[in-house]
Amino acid sequence: MIAEDVEGIEFADPWLSRNGMRPDAEESVSTQSGLSLPSLNSGTTAPIEENMIDHVILTVSDFKRSVAFYAKALEPLGITTFIDYEGKDGHPDLKGFGDGKRHFFWLKEGKPDPQAVHVGFVAKDHSEVDAFYKAALAAGGKSKESPQARLEYYPGYYATWVLDPDGHDIEVVNKS
Repeated sequence: MIAEDVEGIEFADPWLSRNGMRPDAEESVSTQSGLSLPSLNSGTTAPIEENMIDHVILTVSDFKRSVAFYAKALEPLGITTFIDYEGKDGHPDLKGFGDGKRHFFWLKEGKPDPQAVHVGFVAKDHSEVDAFYKAALAAGGKSKESPQARLEYYPGYYATWVLDPDGHDIEVVNKS
């Protein structure tokens, strides 16, 4: 979505304009999809990845139960590869979930704090959102919000929210 600020400069995101981020042509970079975003370092012209988070580690109370839950719940999203990381030197054991290219969602056992984190996964379309919801409930999750359009966020936002076995708020969203 392109927005135009009062000076006639185009922004890739209306939020940038509303919040005073006004790059000039030499201080902007393009994403892989061609969006122009402000550079964080003046003069930088390197491309910015659209998905800039590499991984998330979620602390769970029952490792085996949570691994089983996420293996079933994330399967409709194509997150079907797993890896075990054997911790050493004070680093905990981890279970990694991925899409065959990389592992980006990790679990570790400990004392969870469900109020401290919200995780949102991307769905390719509405049917993936719906499939995740059904799979998550079948795996023992609890419904927070059934799949639906959320026009208050913006047109084209279709999402669901499920609580995992520890009460973590897990969202799956398709933005069209």
